[in-house]
Amino acid sequence: MMNARKTFSTRFLAAPGLMGISILFYYVCQKLHFIQDDAFITFRYVENFLDGHGLVWNIGERVEGYTNFLWLLLQIFADRIGLDYQWAISALAPLLSILTIFLCYRITVSELSRRNKYIIGLAAALLLAANYSFIYWTIAGLETPLFAFLTLAAFAAYHRRSWLLAPALTLAILTRPEGILLASFFPLFALINTRRLPVRELQVLALALAPLIPYAIFKLSYYGSLVPNPFYAKTVWDMEQLTSGLEYTWEFLKHYGMYGTLFVLPALMYRKLPETTRALYLFAVLYTVYIILIGGDVLKVGRFFLPVLAPLYISFALSLAALLNRSRYVLAILIPQLALQCYLPLQSALMWRSLEIGLYSENRDTITQLRTVDNSNFTIATSTIGLVGYLLKGHVVYDMVGLTDTVVARHPQEPIDRLYTTWRERKYNAEYILRQAPDYIFFSTGAKPSSPGERALFLYDAFLENYRTIGFYSYSHKRVNDVYKRMSESLGPIALNYDQRFVQEYNGGINAMREKRYMEALAHFQNARLWGPEGGYPYVFYQASRGLTMMNQHEQALGALFEALKIDTNLYSVHSALYISLYEDSLLRHIALQSRRHIQRLAPWELPRLDKLAGYRPDK
Repeated sequence: MMNARKTFSTRFLAAPGLMGISILFYYVCQKLHFIQDDAFITFRYVENFLDGHGLVWNIGERVEGYTNFLWLLLQIFADRIGLDYQWAISALAPLLSILTIFLCYRITVSELSRRNKYIIGLAAALLLAANYSFIYWTIAGLETPLFAFLTLAAFAAYHRRSWLLAPALTLAILTRPEGILLASFFPLFALINTRRLPVRELQVLALALAPLIPYAIFKLSYYGSLVPNPFYAKTVWDMEQLTSGLEYTWEFLKHYGMYGTLFVLPALMYRKLPETTRALYLFAVLYTVYIILIGGDVLKVGRFFLPVLAPLYISFALSLAALLNRSRYVLAILIPQLALQCYLPLQSALMWRSLEIGLYSENRDTITQLRTVDNSNFTIATSTIGLVGYLLKGHVVYDMVGLTDTVVARHPQEPIDRLYTTWRERKYNAEYILRQAPDYIFFSTGAKPSSPGERALFLYDAFLENYRTIGFYSYSHKRVNDVYKRMSESLGPIALNYDQRFVQEYNGGINAMREKRYMEALAHFQNARLWGPEGGYPYVFYQASRGLTMMNQHEQALGALFEALKIDTNLYSVHSALYISLYEDSLLRHIALQSRRHIQRLAPWELPRLDKLAGYRPDK
């Protein structure tokens, strides 16, 4: 009777416990909500479809630059029933994650036969709900929470031997290309587990794939490929990719995996685990190997690991239960794990969220102003295409990293030797971008070339001689955001002109400037002059003048600005510096006023702000 009462009491806690976890999870999601830049790629596809142009990035060009077909369809459906599709997915995503939390609890409880199993189930659910990666990618606007839910739903159906496994796998494949790995796993596991031909699992796989035949026909006829374009853009298959995957996985293990313990303990207890738990664990291991092989993800905070979070927590909790004979001992380990995963990744997760919000607001300010001052049907090339492409609906937007461009993704130029970069997307085709002669080129970090494609442009005279920055002041960030504008009708011959050391030194100088290492920055700029154009690149002199100014060497700084103007007068940033610094000097005011006239020609929208900074008075 006592055991029955204890079992009843712990089960009685399950409903309010799950409700409390769900409410807290939903509250945190609402407080931290933001939209990740890649979500706007799908939004642009949705907008073009709703406007009657089809599922395209640039009107008239059929490129499958998304990897979330079902998520995209849900947004179109939401619009068709009268909902704001962005609001709809923002509301749907937390609900999907709450369902995933519930399934995590249910599978854990159903795999246990011991007393107090409901408490262990709640602990596993709480671990999942309190995972910053799980929260981060629930609220970011991407398809990740849908794929994580369908993954766990497939295992729940497998556990119950339900034929609902087939539609769950179908929907998972439509949500992410990795769904095919999930679908293939169940026959593989059955073969390993029984060492017999997995007839039932193969039947389920056939049922899951059959509805996808029309989808495959659509992809082949509409896009000409079964594989989405981002696969070609991101995949290189070399040691650098493998190293990147290992680093990405280690970062996840440090933050959420107790430095690998989540994987080790279930491996040691594997034979004592129930069948479904063994399946969950083996899937987590194989999926992690897949993540390593493809080099991890360009997006941080463990996005690719979301489908394996619940399987890992379930298998870890049940491994502890198999190892320890009392639930209090299990909780004594799970609770510290909860505390560690709440503490260790907190600053990292908040930092990446802050950077993403900053990128969003800067890009929004810059592109909104650009669209205001130039109402032509201009073209633009950029490395960060999400929000830029969404705000410039109807404009041709060239994707310099190739997610939505087949030339860059499938026909990249030969890598330039020792053109180092930290970017995950390493394919580029600078010559192709220059042949398009875009009206504007927008770097992700302003004037500084960061991505491989951006840096490669600096090795071509076609770029160095024909593109100059114009500025848009961001009042929210209190700084000028630069956009490169084409200043001539023709770019002339397009050929690789310079050694990679030119852009590497130039980039190193800007990085040193940002870290206030001004002497080191000047050394980098001096080296850049040795490897760059014979007559000099004006922005090398401009950047050097900034460093000299910070070192209070004002005469030398002024001389560097004049050296830049000897090369070209279409330099908004140089004229801005001269105008602000010289206007109050009566002997040099004529130079300041001359620069003001150039600013009026190059960036008239900036004059009111610069007039205020310079102290301009028309009567002077």
